Amino acid sequence: MCKNLCEVGAMTETSLLLQRIHSTYSQLSDGKQRVAQFILDDWQEVAFCTATELGRRVGVSPSVVVRFASDLGYDGYADLQKVLKSRVRRYLTTTERHDISSQQAGGGRQMFETVAAQDIDNIKLTLRENDIATLNRAVKLLLGSEQIMIAARRASRGPAILLDEYLNIVFGNATLLPPDAGDSPNLLKKAGPKTLLIAISLPRYSASTLRCVSFLKEQGARVVAITDSLVAPIARQADVVLIVKADGLSFARSHVATVSVINQLFAMIGIRDSASVRQNLEEYEELVERYASHTYVEE
Repeated sequence: MCKNLCEVGAMTETSLLLQRIHSTYSQLSDGKQRVAQFILDDWQEVAFCTATELGRRVGVSPSVVVRFASDLGYDGYADLQKVLKSRVRRYLTTTERHDISSQQAGGGRQMFETVAAQDIDNIKLTLRENDIATLNRAVKLLLGSEQIMIAARRASRGPAILLDEYLNIVFGNATLLPPDAGDSPNLLKKAGPKTLLIAISLPRYSASTLRCVSFLKEQGARVVAITDSLVAPIARQADVVLIVKADGLSFARSHVATVSVINQLFAMIGIRDSASVRQNLEEYEELVERYASHTYVEE
């Protein structure tokens, strides 16, 4: 009865929802059992229908749907639905995400506020997923590495470019690998125990990035994975996993939380190794002045 939802995997918010439904099912009223059954059988559709629509489908009032969500420990139906939306969007194609968002989209200020609210939720969830000990381990690896490589493909290269820029300002030892680096081992053969690979990979996961992680691990490199789940492909081989949430309301995923984690790492590096960072920044500013890297117009 719950095959589709079970396939999502363990240790996720959706699996917790499933467990709650199973543990309370026998105590539910007839109407609430119909709501529960519909969610288990067709959770993808529930993710994008209102309480009124769901109630109509199973023959109960919207208030029964809302009370069912509250009985499971959620702050109403919208809170329960958010869990399902997050999981559905993670595995949809860009075309499917576009079709859903275009059907739901408002316009003007409403859309602006909705997208901003989703980005804020992503940052809050990311903050909850990463404890300070995990961030400290990532910072320790960054500070202790002689060589840093960054692997990312497709949209993940946006945050990767920012990471590469800042790492080279602070350390001067970072290399953003080309998108096909996982298919070109000769580019990675100099990696060793003093090498740190930072890999960024979000659904739909890049096979090339995964090959890059596997190759560098064989070379003895350490790996920091920035991804959406502890069971993501690159997470299984990583020394440190930083979880980011990238749910978006259009065909494009949101990378706001990814950038937020990168900002956090640099803030911690600045505190941990303040003197060295300051010296490197002074040298950087001297070069900027010498070569007039920043263009401006005097009035």
